Amino acid sequence: MEGESPEGLRPGVDREYLEGLAARSGGRTFPVGSSGLVELLAEKGRSQVEVVGRRVEEVWASGPLLALSVLLFGLDWGLRRLWE
Repeated sequence: MEGESPEGLRPGVDREYLEGLAARSGGRTFPVGSSGLVELLAEKGRSQVEVVGRRVEEVWASGPLLALSVLLFGLDWGLRRLWE
């Protein structure tokens, strides 16, 4: 194995980025251990939601999509082994 993966070099949370993302999307952040999130979820759970319909779509029920996925996965795996 050659070197470490970049994901392992900086395992912390980028709070500044997450707070900016929450602000731009109309959301908010909660500090770890705060009860604010629990209270917000409990409050949202009390409101009523009307379900107007339900539709279930099986992604893997499509034979061609499944075959394409297996083919691409196999091609990726084979090329990685070839180029190592």
